[in-house]
Amino acid sequence: METKKRTTRKMDLLTAVEQVVELSRKSHLNDEFFKSAARPIKYIADKLELTKEQSIMVALFIDNCNDTSIRISDFARHLDCSTTRVIRLMSGIDELERRGLVCCCRERSGITYRVPWDVVEAFKRNEKYAPRDYSGLSCAELFSVIEEIMCMRDENELSTDGYNETTTAFGEQQTSDICPKVPSTAYFTATTVSRSKR
Repeated sequence: METKKRTTRKMDLLTAVEQVVELSRKSHLNDEFFKSAARPIKYIADKLELTKEQSIMVALFIDNCNDTSIRISDFARHLDCSTTRVIRLMSGIDELERRGLVCCCRERSGITYRVPWDVVEAFKRNEKYAPRDYSGLSCAELFSVIEEIMCMRDENELSTDGYNETTTAFGEQQTSDICPKVPSTAYFTATTVSRSKR
């Protein structure tokens, strides 16, 4: 008698995201969800070095990567739970932002999020996302990155702390002969003044 072998779908980041998203739909984040989604949640958590809660949130963000104005209320509707319940996970979202997995736009009209395309590409490759290495840039690349950082700040996608961390890290990595090390604070202050006069 031939015995049927149970096949388990090979896990990767996008498969884990897909499973978490499907199992979390209308789940109210109840105990049954955490039990049924334990495997994909653990995969994401181990792969990206996140907590269970952060893994769930990053899965929901990736599933909405085509939306540049993701709101917490979108997740509340998906999970069929109160916005307050999702707000309890906000500290986890803050960590995702700190690690560059999501960008947050803070405006008077509210807070929205988006997923940088570099993060999506890392998930497609089944790789842990790592922030861009700014060392060894050509002059053209240098000014392109500066413009990108300034645009993110102008669009309220960088908090004061995030802006300071980004510019400091950026400045410290500029050590090439073509573009000598940039004193980040002074340089970005000068750039800000120059942009404001346009």
